[in-house]
Amino acid sequence: MLSRTLFILLLLVSLIIFTLLLGGPFLGGKNLVINEVMASNRSTITDEDGEYPDWIEIYNPGNVPVNLEGYYLSNNREEPFMWPFPAVTIEANSYLLLFASGKDRHIPGENQLHTNFRLSAAGSNLYLIDPDAKIVDSLIIPALLSNVSYGRTLDDSR
Repeated sequence: MLSRTLFILLLLVSLIIFTLLLGGPFLGGKNLVINEVMASNRSTITDEDGEYPDWIEIYNPGNVPVNLEGYYLSNNREEPFMWPFPAVTIEANSYLLLFASGKDRHIPGENQLHTNFRLSAAGSNLYLIDPDAKIVDSLIIPALLSNVSYGRTLDDSR
């Protein structure tokens, strides 16, 4: 009886260690990245109003879809809960585009998401916050010219 209990205990400990060490990339949400931004959009991507707001691209490199409800975006570390994501899902190995327009809009059933803040072409910071109030990713955005985006390269550097 003792050996069976010991076996089950070792199995549970092994599963916990495996999840902590190797399971991280497969756990939804924790590996989301702010992939690309444009802080002075003048003619690249239009929103549903025909305007050219700043934009942000979030990437999910994971193997599972992530529901972003409960996540936040902010351009101010002191206000991490500036803009809450609605119940929108980003599929595995997919991108989500949202506008940093200041319009604070989400139309259910449409992929037109607008934050309640804008980005600064003179440079700013951007934070992606998870439901546990932890910073999942951040990006220091340098000063950008109009229609020039800034983001990660294939090796995850900037």
